[in-house]
Amino acid sequence: MQEAVSSAELRRVLRRWPSGVTVVSVGDSLRGHGLTVSAFTSVSVDPPLTLVCINRASRANEYLGAKPAFVINILAAGQRSLSERFARADTGGSRLENVPCHAGVTGCPVLDDTAAALECTVERAIEAGDHYVYLGLVVATEQSTRDPLLYFDGSYQDVIYGRRYDAR
Repeated sequence: MQEAVSSAELRRVLRRWPSGVTVVSVGDSLRGHGLTVSAFTSVSVDPPLTLVCINRASRANEYLGAKPAFVINILAAGQRSLSERFARADTGGSRLENVPCHAGVTGCPVLDDTAAALECTVERAIEAGDHYVYLGLVVATEQSTRDPLLYFDGSYQDVIYGRRYDAR
């Protein structure tokens, strides 16, 4: 059997994968929790399913146990400070305090002024290594015309529309 690569090697290689920046919010707008998540993807359009991976040590799992719903907030350009706020070590207080948000149809907090948001109910939770994988049924969406915030090679990036690269 092949031995797995080290976590340091995996992190180094995954830095080469550009991704959008998301904050997953759980609970409700008065007593909720949020965290910056890089492991998010669409799974299916029929039915509309997404998945998000959350570290097993995160307090978000407690909220998801009590209320099996979450929101994937796709951050917009200019919201780097929100990403950094929700990525900080958990100090026990609410990261949502003084963050403009509103209750979505699931009752979970939806951050204001993002590029988009997907409200999901938990269809299944799967233990996978040091994370839980949450499969979510998308029950509501919001979107704006704002450009997304991107992360690549350890730093935040902007989208430049209108430029194409021809690799031929």
